[in-house]
Amino acid sequence: MPTAERLQRLLFLFSLLLGIAAALLVFANAWAAIALLVLAGLGIGLAIVMRARPANAVQDSSNIEDLSTSEMPAAPPADDEAAQTQTTGAEAIAAPVEEALQTADRVTANPQVASAQRSTTIWLWLIGALLAGVAIGVLVNRVLPVPYANHLAGAQAAVPVESPSSLDSPIRKPAATSDLVESRVVVAGEEWIVLHSALDIGQAADIFDARPETLMRGQSANPFIFEVRYPQPRSAGRIVLHLARMSNFEVTITAATADGETLTFGEAYPEELVDPVLEFEVPGGARSLRFVRVAILDRRAPPLEGFHTHVREFALR
Repeated sequence: MPTAERLQRLLFLFSLLLGIAAALLVFANAWAAIALLVLAGLGIGLAIVMRARPANAVQDSSNIEDLSTSEMPAAPPADDEAAQTQTTGAEAIAAPVEEALQTADRVTANPQVASAQRSTTIWLWLIGALLAGVAIGVLVNRVLPVPYANHLAGAQAAVPVESPSSLDSPIRKPAATSDLVESRVVVAGEEWIVLHSALDIGQAADIFDARPETLMRGQSANPFIFEVRYPQPRSAGRIVLHLARMSNFEVTITAATADGETLTFGEAYPEELVDPVLEFEVPGGARSLRFVRVAILDRRAPPLEGFHTHVREFALR
């Protein structure tokens, strides 16, 4: 295999790998992904130029040889062959003319065909790189553990949270109401007040719309806190909380009943959970609740991108 052709294949392969890496980085750093896509495009462009020049050179030389051989005048026949040449007549003259025309057709048609084939190959490489990268990125994002996750070997799936006074945890010191942002949302014709930590994606109403693809994401608070206040006490025996993927975290719920009692309960989750839908039983069965406060503590080491808690849905059952 010629050295130039090997280099072209290496450039195409390198561009494919860059496309896959770019798709992987989309989930972490969009700007880095764009930079890799630009590099992949430059690599493909360079390979195109390298492929086009040798191909045109070889084609031109072959066409010149064909034309020179086809247009070379034939040697004059000998005297004793004159009679035979005259008998062939028009056929002998038409044959080289027809061959020259066919050669001219190939000279004009082949560059267009070659150009179309190169364009098709380029687009197939680029599309294949993007699709493969996106597929691998989605697979990695759904299967592999989140970065900086601190897994506990041999831990149980869920550990009940003890009394708030018995544990030394930042979640036992929730932010004051004045530190939270107040939002008003309308749910089923009622206006609810939602107090929550600062957000950088979504809004409070997104956790009540029964659409998991919409969510509110904490800007940096850890624990991330939100409190729902109802205009009228609502009866509930369970509290449902739908989160995005998390690992090594705990949830503490504080609820105030209509008769003035305060309930505190929750669970800790040392393992990784992918889009978990968590259900918490209200102590003592169904109760009429005036408000519910949820505090979600991420127990991992601080990640480079900061803490961003995702809440997809919240509901009383």
